[in-house]
Amino acid sequence: MTNLMQFITEIGTLSTTLQSSWQQPHSSWVQTLMLFSLLVFITILLWRQRKTVVSINRAVSLASQANGIPTYRRALPQLTRELARARRYQRPLAVVVMTVEKGQLLNQEQNVVHHLLFPLVGKILQDALLRENDIVTYDATPNRYVLLLTESTKEQAIQSVERLQNSLYERTSTHLRAGIAEFPADGLTIEDLVSRAQAACNAQPVRRTLNQNSSIKKTAELPLRETAH
Repeated sequence: MTNLMQFITEIGTLSTTLQSSWQQPHSSWVQTLMLFSLLVFITILLWRQRKTVVSINRAVSLASQANGIPTYRRALPQLTRELARARRYQRPLAVVVMTVEKGQLLNQEQNVVHHLLFPLVGKILQDALLRENDIVTYDATPNRYVLLLTESTKEQAIQSVERLQNSLYERTSTHLRAGIAEFPADGLTIEDLVSRAQAACNAQPVRRTLNQNSSIKKTAELPLRETAH
C-alpha cells in the first residue's frame, strides 16, 4: 500500500510539472517532449518494480501453501480459538513474527533469492522444530511468518527462536530477525500480539555474523522444547 501511494504521489508530481510546462508560453516543445518522455519512463519503471514485488510475494505464498502452511488471514480463526483457550485456562502463549534480515537484501537479485528461499523457513518449522499444537502461518504482504506457540512463555519462545535461527542459517546461510509478544502482558488479542511482535522484530539490530561452532550445531539439532501439557 505504501509503495502504491508513493507511486501515485510521484506520478502526480510529474503530471503537475508537465502541465505547468504546457501552460508556459515560452516553454519549448523540446523541453515539454523530454518531460513527457521522462514521465512515461518513470511510470513504466515504477510499475515494473511494483509488479516484481507482487510476483515475488505471490510465489512465496504459493510455495508456503504447497508446504501445507496456511495464510495468516485464513488461520486467524484458529489463532483466535487458541488465544481464547489460553485466556480461559490461564495458560501461557507467545506470538512470534519472523522475517528475512533486511540488511541482507542488498540488491534486487539477492532480494529475489532470499524471498524464494523464505518458504524453506516454513518447511523447517513444519517438519522439525515446532510441536504439533504450535501454529505456523504466512502473511504475504509484509512477507513474514506469524507463529503462535502454545504453552510457551516469552523466555521459552526466545530459546525456540534462537535454535530456529541457527538451524536455518546452517541450511541456507540466511539470517532471520524475529520479534516476540507474550499473552497477556503484551496484548489481549491476536492483532495486538502480532503488532507488538512486529514492532519488536523491527527493533532488532542487524545480525551480521553468527558464531558457527560445535555447541551451536548441537543446539540446532535439538527439538525446540519438550512437550509439556
